[in-house]
Amino acid sequence: MDPRVHGIRRMLSGIRRIWVVLSPKGGVGKTLVSVCTAIGLAREGRTVGLLDADVTNPTAHIPLGVDPRGVELREEEGVVPVRAKGVLFMSPVFFTEDRALPLRGWEISSILRELLAITNWGRLDCLVVDTPPGLADETLELLLLLPRKEAILVSTPSPMASTSARRMEEFLRDEGIPLLAHIENMSPRGIPYYPNLDAEIGHIEGTEFCRKVSEIIRSVQND
Repeated sequence: MDPRVHGIRRMLSGIRRIWVVLSPKGGVGKTLVSVCTAIGLAREGRTVGLLDADVTNPTAHIPLGVDPRGVELREEEGVVPVRAKGVLFMSPVFFTEDRALPLRGWEISSILRELLAITNWGRLDCLVVDTPPGLADETLELLLLLPRKEAILVSTPSPMASTSARRMEEFLRDEGIPLLAHIENMSPRGIPYYPNLDAEIGHIEGTEFCRKVSEIIRSVQND
């Protein structure tokens, strides 16, 4: 067995709930939902972590307002996540200097295992994990490694996204992974379309989008 697996279990042992945010397609707002979910929980007084698990294209630091060039990671029985907007945050971007990483599957899995094994989250009420779109290598590796995981699925009302979301729901059911919420973005049935949202990314926590995400999460978290 990879010795890092033992380290991963130890680093995650103090986390009560782990929410993996998934999307069948890119461009549906999954990362924004991940960030707003974490911020909303922190504002309720929860101790929350956010992990950007998109090894080759991490972007969660942008709506979280973190400039990776100014981050100096601290070591204390592992690497301590940075704090932003009340959330403990870890991302591959802190180690890549914001460069592209053209990696193959086994390389991605190895980097993700290393990141999970060295990150010292301490005790958390919830860890929110932002994943790449679809069932990429990182996502499958995470679903294998993470204990006590629940899924949040983000899609849009387009026929292609809806079809892909149905397939992903079936996959989660077959794998025995609880689906906490299926959030439909840019939809009257879920989160409405906000045409000016891109201009507000730097202060996402103050947007109606974030308030709507928090409202949905409060209705399903069951604790």
